[in-house]
Amino acid sequence: MNSFSELLDTEISLTVRIAIWPPQAPGHATVRVNDSQVFAGTVDQPIVINHSVDLLGDLNIEVCGSVDLQSVTVDGFEMWPTFGWQQGDCKNIHVGQPFYRWHHQVTGQGWLLQP
Repeated sequence: MNSFSELLDTEISLTVRIAIWPPQAPGHATVRVNDSQVFAGTVDQPIVINHSVDLLGDLNIEVCGSVDLQSVTVDGFEMWPTFGWQQGDCKNIHVGQPFYRWHHQVTGQGWLLQP
């Protein structure tokens, strides 16, 4: 017998897509999603980073370094710059709760129940 999530074909992870570009000359960047460092190195051409995170976990994204953050999407929902801020040379997006619970609140779609 299949589990409930398999029967509904429910995805249990989110896809985070981060696009960074070098501003003028190659620059160094560090990209963290939650507690995982997903990129660290020199950016000399546009880079797109795809990373999966847990559906029910908090979501925190940090991009530090001398690069331009072009976009951040979570399951196709554009997060940067509307829901982020810059502190020094770091750009941050902090949701602090499961993404879709937050998403329903900020888009006015109502509340999702606690899992």
